[in-house]
Amino acid sequence: MPTIKRIVVAESTNDTIAFNRITEIHTNLKLKEFTVSFVYAVDQVAENLPFSILPRIEENLFSRIKAQVAHSNPQLLLIYTGFVFKQFPEQYYTAIRRIKTITPDLLVGRFGADTSTAKNAPDDIFDRTQEVMSVESLFYNEFFVSKEPWPMGLDFGLSLEGIDVTMH
Repeated sequence: MPTIKRIVVAESTNDTIAFNRITEIHTNLKLKEFTVSFVYAVDQVAENLPFSILPRIEENLFSRIKAQVAHSNPQLLLIYTGFVFKQFPEQYYTAIRRIKTITPDLLVGRFGADTSTAKNAPDDIFDRTQEVMSVESLFYNEFFVSKEPWPMGLDFGLSLEGIDVTMH
């Protein structure tokens, strides 16, 4: 098993699907050895993000990750390569580079159902050590292999109506 124990997961957005993943992380016995905290690139997201928020994505992501890293002292930053990542990979890359500058020992990995964009990332973005890839594989297998599709229509008290993409 990996020696990485403290992880910050950078989710795309605070929505029902992310909520389901977070719940799974906290209740999955295979993931119990990890202390996991979360940060969101954006609070909520519509199907198409307005490009007016483009300049704020990088700064928002950087400041949120920086604050969570300072709070939880993780060994690994695990990027969820979902919708927001696919829409704004360059902004993620710049934010990750900035984080690595101030926390050079922090490892950075990725997980998601479709990592095609992440696989084409510049070499300095994601750490490709055996330990990082082991954690990535564990998270990937727990969320995307041999799973039924996420149960849609479940009410977890979250509403996606009137979605606000304002950065706070």
